[in-house]
Order: sequence, then structure tokens, then C-alpha cells
Amino acid sequence: MGQERIVDKYWISSGGVLHHVRDNHQDWARRWLRRERRRFKDGWRAQSVLLDRGWTRVQLYDHGGLGLHGIRGAVGRRGPAVLRVIPRPRRVYLLYHPTLAGEILQGRNFRGRRGV
Repeated sequence: MGQERIVDKYWISSGGVLHHVRDNHQDWARRWLRRERRRFKDGWRAQSVLLDRGWTRVQLYDHGGLGLHGIRGAVGRRGPAVLRVIPRPRRVYLLYHPTLAGEILQGRNFRGRRGV
């Protein structure tokens, strides 16, 4: 993701609902899980719980880049939901949970992928 700066952040639920993140993904995940009476001191652990449930973490970058982080199948199924916010990303960065293996796709390649 190099020189690109993050300009916006989202979570996509396992049901495909897009949630805007105002501060950071970890604190947002902690607040969300508090609704279930689950409390986490470690925001990274809270984020991991959502990822394990099939949620996808999204970051938009200033030069048209899109970052998606989640379980491989969830990224493929939920990722296209973010195209409502950024319809033609120039670059798509995929990071898979929990292995942190990833790949970079150029804009049009992303829309043609299934089960990424």
C-alpha cells in the first residue's frame, strides 16, 4: 500500500451491511462487541473475533486503492459491497485472515474474481 494514505474505513458484516468507521477498526470492533456484552481490552482481539465471524475490514486510499482484510471466502463474497462507495478502484489489496497472506489486484481484475 506504500505511499497511499488511508482516507476512509469500513466494516462489512457477515450479512453484507456496510458500517462506516470513524476512528479505527479495533476500537469500533470493541464497541460493536460490547452490544453482545463481550468486553475486550485488546482491540486487535476484538477485530479478530469479527474477522473470524466472516466480517471484512475495508480501507480506502487516496489514490483509488481499496484494502480488504478478512477470511478468504468472506472477502470474495462481501468485498463487492464496497464497490457502492468506490465503484472503480484502481488497485485492490487483499489480506487474508488469519494467515496474513495477500495479493494485489488491479481494478478490473477484482470484479471478475469469484471466491477470492
